[in-house]
Amino acid sequence: MQVWIQCCRQGLALLMAVATVAIGPMVSSARAELVTTASMLAPADDLEGARDRVAAVLARDDVREQLSAFGLDADETGARVASLSDAEIAELDARLASLPAGQDFVAVVGSLLILTVLVLFLTDVFGWTDVFSFVNPQFEVKRTDRR
Repeated sequence: MQVWIQCCRQGLALLMAVATVAIGPMVSSARAELVTTASMLAPADDLEGARDRVAAVLARDDVREQLSAFGLDADETGARVASLSDAEIAELDARLASLPAGQDFVAVVGSLLILTVLVLFLTDVFGWTDVFSFVNPQFEVKRTDRR
C-alpha cells in the first residue's frame, strides 16, 4: 500500500509539472501600466490608420480571391468599406487585429503531443500498456487467461 501511495504522488507530481510546462506558453501575461489621457484618446486619432489597415487587408490577393468566391466584386466591397462610419471602421479594424495568425496551431499540436506521450507513459508506469521499453511498471496487472 505504501508503494501505491508513493507511486501516485510521483505520478501526480510528474503530471502537474508537465501540465504546467505545456500550458505555460499558451497563457498570455497581463501588463499593468499607467494609462494616460493621450493613450486613451489615441484610438480616435488613429482612425485614418484603421481605414488604411482595413484597405490593405482588402487589397491582398487572397482576400480578393475569397471575396470573388463569395460572389462579391472587390471594387464594390472597397466602396462599401469606404462608406462605413468611424465606429464601424474601428470595430472592423479591432476584429481584424484580433484574428489569429496561425501561431496557436503549433501550441495546440505541441500540447496534444505532450499530453499523448504523458498518457502513454503513465499507462506504462501502471502496467496497463507496454509502449515504452525503458519504463518498468510499478504495478503488475493480474491477467486471467479465459479459455
